[in-house]
Amino acid sequence: MKLLYYFIIFIGCIVYAQPQIKTDATFNSSNYSQTNFELSDYNITYDYKVVRNIKNPEKAKAGLALLQIGKRYNKFVDYNRIGSDSIDEKHSHLGTVNANDINISMAQRFKSAFRYQIIIDKEKDQLTFADKIYHDSFFYKETLPKLDWKLLNDIKQILNYTAKKATVNYGGRKWTAWYTDEIPMNAGPYKFYGLPGLILEIYDDKEHYHFTANASNQNPKQIYLAQGEKTPIKVKKTEFYKAEKDYHENAAERLKGVALDENKKPITNFGGMPYNPIELE
Repeated sequence: MKLLYYFIIFIGCIVYAQPQIKTDATFNSSNYSQTNFELSDYNITYDYKVVRNIKNPEKAKAGLALLQIGKRYNKFVDYNRIGSDSIDEKHSHLGTVNANDINISMAQRFKSAFRYQIIIDKEKDQLTFADKIYHDSFFYKETLPKLDWKLLNDIKQILNYTAKKATVNYGGRKWTAWYTDEIPMNAGPYKFYGLPGLILEIYDDKEHYHFTANASNQNPKQIYLAQGEKTPIKVKKTEFYKAEKDYHENAAERLKGVALDENKKPITNFGGMPYNPIELE
């Protein structure tokens, strides 16, 4: 199952379409585990827009992200990742899965623009970034970045809160944030924090990444780090982004002589996978 599964996921990433498989065969299910930290005190969902291909910015990927805030830990993840984790956990108990099971899993995964998980340990001022490149899982740890925010006087309304404007340069992009001190929580999407209130909206000056809060609740939900088939490999941050860039730029090489068209001839014109990471440096 694993080789077939990863191959189908890879094809889907190349063509940006959701693949499906049709077979009567069954496959061994993949393992799933998770590390639980604590229950959240606050949950904020954000609409997002992500431009993965800068040559076609009009084809931005839209979706929903989740920020969980606990007493010690925060978590940021694509909301649909929560759903796919639930499916993976269920399938891991089945022993074997069929094509329909795999298609259900892939349908959920293809709703997400990103698969990374970010866990922030507020006591240690440290974050863990976990993601997958092809079929290998990686993670790195780093001290929370020092963000030199510039507070401005502009205000606007978001979710019936008065939001104030701030700007910062981070990761090779210039960001504009709107935060509210009516919710005095030092948190925001991705790795953004350090303002005197919750970040309700943030976007870069090229509008390649845009997050806007659309709802919040105080229903306790488990803050956890999901782990799949393989034990994640600990790397340095620079090593992770180097491997990720190489994966995108050399994607077509992995398919030569493997992917076939409807006439069963090798497909040779895949090209590379667009690469537009949220951190450019």
